[in-house]
Amino acid sequence: MEEKKETTKKTTKKAAPKTAAKKSTASKKETVKKKVEKEEIKEEVGSFCPNCGKKLKPGEKCDCESKKDIVINIDKDAIVEKGRGIFETILSIYKKPYTTCKEESEKKDVKNSIIILVLIALSMGFLISAVTYASFHTTVGTFGAVADYYKISYFKVFVVWSLVSFIMAFLPIAISCLASAMFSKTRISFIKSLNLYANCLSVVLI
Repeated sequence: MEEKKETTKKTTKKAAPKTAAKKSTASKKETVKKKVEKEEIKEEVGSFCPNCGKKLKPGEKCDCESKKDIVINIDKDAIVEKGRGIFETILSIYKKPYTTCKEESEKKDVKNSIIILVLIALSMGFLISAVTYASFHTTVGTFGAVADYYKISYFKVFVVWSLVSFIMAFLPIAISCLASAMFSKTRISFIKSLNLYANCLSVVLI
């Protein structure tokens, strides 16, 4: 009988740590489940970027740090020099039209010619919008002015006619290049024709 009691005591002593281990593993599983549930809730709700405040989708990473700030540096001195050079070229065309236009047409750079054509197009757009404004606000007898009956955006007139004038400037250039290719032995290049046309027409600006 004594031997049986001793064996039962030993078995009860050994069973105690097993139950404690089971409880500890169960508690660990519960904590892991809670963490997983919290992470799933965060992923479903989504989050916001701490840097830029952009709303992020579940599992999405913001790329605001990879984007660098774009800095535009404007060289004012270069712009002033370019404008001064164009103004001096226009003045020299008034003084020596033939020699100046010939020298400018031989250049391979087209930047000055494009700037001149843009300025001419803007001046034409301004002229058309001014004429439209004057004609719409002129009173005609007892009927009043046209602006009293119709409303028009003069800024749109300015933009449209500026674009039309700039595009139409290339029409005589293309015709001259085509005519020289068809009827002349010496062909005129597009760059030469562009420089010649722009510099000859630059006198209209002043």
